[in-house]
Amino acid sequence: KAQFWRDGFLLVENLNPLEDVAAVRGRLDGLFRGEFDTGVYPDEWHWREGISLPDAPREICNAWKADRTIAAFLQAERFG
Repeated sequence: KAQFWRDGFLLVENLNPLEDVAAVRGRLDGLFRGEFDTGVYPDEWHWREGISLPDAPREICNAWKADRTIAAFLQAERFG
């Protein structure tokens, strides 16, 4: 707690299993192609394959609404 108040952030090593991180990373390209397995669009979606410049910043807000893998990752019990 003291580190958080001092630094404004807290690093927690090994919080996320590497397999879970890999699963989420594996879903990102599909999201930016508009592949939403829930059928629901994210709240914001900035960068689209074939339209946006390849080196432009990418952003998806509330990706959990659009992807079950990301939703499961974010709703994991380890986060409380």
